[in-house]
Amino acid sequence: MSPQSRWLPVGAWAATIWLFSGEIFGGEGTGLVLLPLLQALLPGASPATLVMAHGVVRKLAHVTEFAILAGLLVRALRQPERSRLRILAGAVALGLVWAVIDEIHQTRVPGRVGSPVDVGFDGLGVLLGTFGAEAFSSDRRLRA
Repeated sequence: MSPQSRWLPVGAWAATIWLFSGEIFGGEGTGLVLLPLLQALLPGASPATLVMAHGVVRKLAHVTEFAILAGLLVRALRQPERSRLRILAGAVALGLVWAVIDEIHQTRVPGRVGSPVDVGFDGLGVLLGTFGAEAFSSDRRLRA
């Protein structure tokens, strides 16, 4: 597999995460869509419950988007000459660096706030994606 075919999906997904860090995907923006949807799904829920559910969905989005990034990083880093440890460590390191960059970016976007807590959720996604990609890998010839 060529380097371009390995790294292009990583770059495209990192750009997607950058887009998700924009103003439209902040709490107010996602609330316009998610709160009515949650209200339809949970018709008896109080406004406080709906706000909490909105927050949970947003945090799950952090985990999911960074799990996908990590899986793509494992795929991009996977080379026969690289040890499994180097691949996994590299994916975790690059994923965490992008999580920090993403949160710094959000501090410069109107209506958004960068948060160390969100880096934690992103990091959880990186770990799940990295080890999930390894667990489900069909490439078992990698050295430990």
